[in-house]
Amino acid sequence: MFKRKIEKYLKEWKSDEHKMPLIIKGCRQCGKTFSVLDFAHKNYEHVVYIDFFQHPEYKSVFDGGLDIDLLCMTLSTLIPDANFTSGKTCIIFDEIQECEEALNSLKYFCEDAPEYHIIAAGSLLGVAVKKRKMTVPVGKVRVMRMYPISFKEFLRASNPRTFEYIEEINAIEKLPEIILNTLKLEYRRYLVCGGMPDAVCAMLDNQGMEAVDAILQDILDLYELDFAKYAEPREIPRIHAIWHSLPSQLAKENRKFIYKVIKPVDTDGLEDADEDKALMNFEQDEEEALNLLIPKYVTSLIYGSMVEAVASENGARMQAMDSATSNAEEMIDKLSLQYNRARQGSITQELTEIIAGAEAIS
Repeated sequence: MFKRKIEKYLKEWKSDEHKMPLIIKGCRQCGKTFSVLDFAHKNYEHVVYIDFFQHPEYKSVFDGGLDIDLLCMTLSTLIPDANFTSGKTCIIFDEIQECEEALNSLKYFCEDAPEYHIIAAGSLLGVAVKKRKMTVPVGKVRVMRMYPISFKEFLRASNPRTFEYIEEINAIEKLPEIILNTLKLEYRRYLVCGGMPDAVCAMLDNQGMEAVDAILQDILDLYELDFAKYAEPREIPRIHAIWHSLPSQLAKENRKFIYKVIKPVDTDGLEDADEDKALMNFEQDEEEALNLLIPKYVTSLIYGSMVEAVASENGARMQAMDSATSNAEEMIDKLSLQYNRARQGSITQELTEIIAGAEAIS
């Protein structure tokens, strides 16, 4: 289980006497839901979780008005284990961009029922607000941004001892070579998995690059599907062109995105087309295919280098142990021969002295 930095900020929010409902924004699959639920279950006696995407029927609860007591009563009826207790209940609105009235209710929770601690989470919330012309209760909510796993969080989970060593450093000084090499290796692993929680878990569980790459590709595919969800049909081909142009442009030396280098996309006749047709009318050309293949190729090179490094290290260790064993056996043979010769010489000397003494007496 990852310890996320946002947990610290959530605890500070909970202890604030003048807290307001909290909105957590962040990209898809960055761990918002898991972090919020984990925090709520650890710090509250009761947790009421509502996912408007998975259970769209909950939207109707907010259509009948925004009286807080009535809302709580209705939710208690729909959710059998829901318990609304002052100061001890955390209410979580997940995918809140799917329900505008739930977003508006945050204002009344802030004004009329501050004893309930409200956390709302949503992906592409800003896009949804603009697209659907939704209103946000400005001044009645606090907004917190959540990002994918940072390298610091990754290192804590991947190599706790190195993380603790780095955390104890208080002055700027040169790192020992072994620590520096460890950090370089962990950073390469972090770059490969991209910091997304599912991909990081696959990497740390040693599921292989194929599993990591499949997870990352699934996330990219979901992002592309969101284009059709929030954009106009005529804009979808343009967005796809920009999306597929990002890797190749950012891979250049200047690392700048230049919109004018993107090939013009013919959107005539797409004004009245539905979203599915707009998606089907877009095809990848050679450049876009390379943009897709090159990152996979680079990823495979990095993974191959990591595998070769481990294999080389193991091979070197085996060769060193074999050489040490051979040298030890050779040394034992030489020492045994020297010992036997010395012992034989000593015995011969003693016999000579005994024989000489016996002859002298006779």
